[in-house]
Amino acid sequence: MNHLFSSCVIAFSTYSRIPMPQVDWNEKNMKHTLAFFPLVGAAVGAAFWGADALCRLLDLGAMAASMTGSGPSVFGIFRDEGPARAAAEVLGEQFPQTFFCRPAEKNV
Repeated sequence: MNHLFSSCVIAFSTYSRIPMPQVDWNEKNMKHTLAFFPLVGAAVGAAFWGADALCRLLDLGAMAASMTGSGPSVFGIFRDEGPARAAAEVLGEQFPQTFFCRPAEKNV
């Protein structure tokens, strides 16, 4: 296995709870671990950002909220249009790429 990949896996295994494949923790594989610490921090920060956005959607009245794919797309499902528009307005202040979408009409 590539030693840089192993160094990255060791960095994530040391400073996060993100599941990683097992690699040998030897001197050769650990040589460049320090270089991957900023990547670990960015991944953990992105996870907290996503969790914050999901919680805010639920606090604003969403029946359900989820993150799509690997992120950072987050969506909420609302029963009524009014609270959904209000949530989009509130979230739009912090996240400028916020959009309000309505389901397609039947028989489209």
